[in-house]
This record gives sequence, structure tokens and C-alpha cells, in this order.
Amino acid sequence: MQLRIGLLLTLVFLSYQLSAAQNIVQPGISQQLLKISYLEDTSGTLEPITLLDSTTPEQWTSIGDEIANFGYTNSPFWFHFEIVNPTDVDADKLIEISYPLLDSIDFYRISANKIIHHTHTGDQSPFAERPLEHPYFLFPAQIPAHSTVTFLVKVQTEGTLQVPFRLWDRQDFLIKIGQEDQIHAVFYGILTVLALFNFFVYLALREKTYLYYSLATFGYAFFFATMRGKPFQVLFPDFPAIHNQSLLIIIPFTTLFSALFARSFLAVQKQNVALDNCLKTIAVLAFSCIIASFFVSYAYSVRVSVLLAIPSYLTLLAAGPIMWSKGS
Repeated sequence: MQLRIGLLLTLVFLSYQLSAAQNIVQPGISQQLLKISYLEDTSGTLEPITLLDSTTPEQWTSIGDEIANFGYTNSPFWFHFEIVNPTDVDADKLIEISYPLLDSIDFYRISANKIIHHTHTGDQSPFAERPLEHPYFLFPAQIPAHSTVTFLVKVQTEGTLQVPFRLWDRQDFLIKIGQEDQIHAVFYGILTVLALFNFFVYLALREKTYLYYSLATFGYAFFFATMRGKPFQVLFPDFPAIHNQSLLIIIPFTTLFSALFARSFLAVQKQNVALDNCLKTIAVLAFSCIIASFFVSYAYSVRVSVLLAIPSYLTLLAAGPIMWSKGS
């Protein structure tokens, strides 16, 4: 009896591991977060077919209703999932990875343990090589009626490895992304107008405060746009190296001119020497990060920039109340 129970529990566990990464096409549902399983390739030598033949379900870790996020890692990660279409009609779907700062993505469609389609992309490849020209990584997925399709995805990056997989109805995605792009266009437009207006005020008055504010505002606009991959798509689609370098520069650039603006606008040099020295230190370190980004590796440079930005913006957040308490 105990043996039967043990075997039953084992079968249940294995069936859960195998089905945890299955996703069912549901008519009327425009998008859903994909259930996936992942495997870390610590050796960096695994191949897709070998991976399917030699691994067991227990070696894969299932992710349910969560986004795969592994922080900074040098290892490639493999993701496995299946899409089941139990309906009587073919499903015209898109698989979306909505994090545009991934260096390398290999997308495999598998059938009978054979690769029937392979796509390579990432932000280290020219933009035109993407299956669909969009800042997010989009992969068309036709799921025939009454079928199950298997996918393998290999992802490797020097930055943060987060891979938000979603399954979209193609038409619903196009409508949604069009609306989202309009909202972001208004946001970038407002910041651009602010930056230009203050730059022209600087040209008229020669007050450095307006120049610092203009450059800081431009930095914020470019940073948010870069995090969505827009400058890569619009400004330099054939130069992925410039796209990657721009992210390394824009974080300390924005920190630098935010610190200079706060120091100038609040006139801290006259009322609070300690805070003034702190802001000057932030500016010097941020400028050093910009210079260092041309000589050190991407992985090290982006980590240092983020590490500097966190205490820097906490200091900037406190600078206003500190100066207000001094009577400014």
C-alpha cells in the first residue's frame, strides 16, 4: 500500500514538472503570462537537442505566474515551454519578451525532438534582424488546431537577466502597443520641450542652473527611452554597439547633471559645506563612470553606475528638505 502511494506521488510530481510549463490557448484571452521552466547552463556548452535528450524533468525549475529574473549572471539560461491549442481553429499568436536590453536570444521551435525553426536576435545584433521590428523581442507563433508546440529559448546577457515571457493574440498586441507608444510619445515630448525650453533660457540668461536642468531632463528622457529600446530602433538600428554604450553613458550622465543642478539651484555651497562636498563628490564619480565606460567591460560598468545612482538619488532626495530646514 505504501509502495503504491509512493509511486502515485512520484507520478503526480513528474506530471506536474512536465505540465507546469504547458500553456493552453484560450479564446477571448488577449494575453497571458507564460508558464515556463528554466535551466542554468553553468558550463555554457549545452545545445538544444542535446538538452532535450539528456535532461530529466527534475533538472528543470518551473516558474508559474512570475517573471523570470536572475539579476546579474554570466551564465546562459535555457527556457522551455509548451503551448497547447485544444480549439478547432489555428491560433495566430505572438510570444513577447518585454525587456529590450538582452544581449543574445536564441529562439527554437521544436517538433519531434527536431529544430524546425531557429531565430537569433538580441540587442547586440542589428535591429533589422528581428522577426518583427519592435523594441521588444517578438516571435510569431502559429499554433495549429488540436496541437502542442514546444519552444526552447536561450538567453545570455551582461546586464540584468530578466525574461518576461507573454503570449499575445497578434491583433490585440498591435492595438495595445499602439496605444502604449502614443502615451510614451507624449511623455518624451513633454521632457524634450522642457529640456529645449530651459536650454534656450540658458542661452538668453547665461545662468548655468538652466543648462544643468536642461541636460538632466534630457538625460531622464533618453534613459527612459533607452530602457524601452526606442533610440536603438529610431537613431542607430545598424549600430548595436552604440546602443549598448549609450546606456552605460546615460545613467551617470543623468546623475552628474542632476547633482550639478541641485548644487546650483539650492546654492548649497553658501549654506551647507558638507552637502556641497557630497554633491561635488557625486558629480566627480559620475563623470568618472562616463569615462570608465569606454574602457571597462559592460557588465562591470553598468553595475558601478547603478551602484552609484542609488545613494546619489537618495542624497538628492534629501538635499531639498535639508536646505529648507536651513531656511532656504
